[in-house]
Amino acid sequence: MTPSHATASADAGQPAVEEKDGAHNLLERIRAAEFDLVREWFKPGARVLELGGGTGYQASQIAALGSDVLSIDLGDRHKPYHLFHPVQDYDGYNIPAPDASVDVVFSSNTLEHVPDVGRLLRDTRRVLRPGGVALHIVPTAFWRFWNSAAVPPYAVKQALGLQRFTPGMVEQTSPGEAARKRGWMGMARSALKMPFAPHGAYPNAVAELHYFSARRWRRVFADAGFRVVEERPNHVFYTGLAVAPGVSIAWRGRLARVLGNACRVYVLRSAAG
Repeated sequence: MTPSHATASADAGQPAVEEKDGAHNLLERIRAAEFDLVREWFKPGARVLELGGGTGYQASQIAALGSDVLSIDLGDRHKPYHLFHPVQDYDGYNIPAPDASVDVVFSSNTLEHVPDVGRLLRDTRRVLRPGGVALHIVPTAFWRFWNSAAVPPYAVKQALGLQRFTPGMVEQTSPGEAARKRGWMGMARSALKMPFAPHGAYPNAVAELHYFSARRWRRVFADAGFRVVEERPNHVFYTGLAVAPGVSIAWRGRLARVLGNACRVYVLRSAAG
């Protein structure tokens, strides 16, 4: 993802979201809108731990607000060609930080990929200072449902050679390229499996309707020793397949009112105090 400048726009009753002038990447625009919901927590001089740093794009946004950021991600992940902020490798569970050393823990669309999410959350509680806060943006059951529902139009566009999806990017291909690489039958088999394939560390898409529910997330946080002090929707509708990448964030906000929000933001503090 690439940083970009913006002009602000907002619908009444929801937080300001920004249309990024240079943001041709849909995922960048979505993450930027979501970041607006949590930026108030990143104070100058605060020590911030980011889980699932990826390209370091959001870490760079946090650092620009004056916070000191430690961004970490799995060592065996696909490494991006360009990092916007240093991202330290770790094993997925044992956070490379001392006890009571960070003011804010932040993750965006990361926790659903962790097989033993409770173990990781307990370690985040270890590194939080007294009075510290954890901010987690996680997918909803609405996102899970509509992601599966978006498979048919996505599969048609892929079969026609109009779209090939890679994380965060829609690429244009020449007609038939996908078929030449995988064969029409291979593409058909993949398309039939896609509606049921899991997004995260769960058995299948149907199971994720439960695992991504607000009730389940609240229970996960409580079991790890946290209390939810605030939660809010992200006011954006999208799927993971980027079938219509040109739809603006403002319009996605309107769609979210009808079709459901793709993510929720949870603000947590230690239940111990």
